[in-house]
Amino acid sequence: MAVIDPFRARVLALTAATEDYAGFYELLWELNTQWPDASAAEKLSAARSTLTRLLEEGLVDVYFTKWMSDDLERVPHPRAIELVGEDASWKTPDEQPERRYPAFTTNEAGERAYRALPAEAFEGLWG
Repeated sequence: MAVIDPFRARVLALTAATEDYAGFYELLWELNTQWPDASAAEKLSAARSTLTRLLEEGLVDVYFTKWMSDDLERVPHPRAIELVGEDASWKTPDEQPERRYPAFTTNEAGERAYRALPAEAFEGLWG
């Protein structure tokens, strides 16, 4: 059983959210690269916990989008929290081509939190 470090998961999530609108599934991909030996259930649990914490801290916002589209619809905070707990929210666009999927991105507070991370927080994350 691999132990997923919550702080490193947070750094990965903030990085993905700072770079673009990241689909929930992309956080799972990030965890896959860092903890390949963790079970799918462990990664999903860590991803849900990380994203919930970032939402509760007011660092990210959630939007509905479609693959290869600029169409974004902001999701109200209470609904965003609910989406984190729904299995369908973590599917890739390929798995649900006709459905909009949730993506998260940093807001101003999230950008500040990301910039405040020490350089050591990124060590060893990407080969």
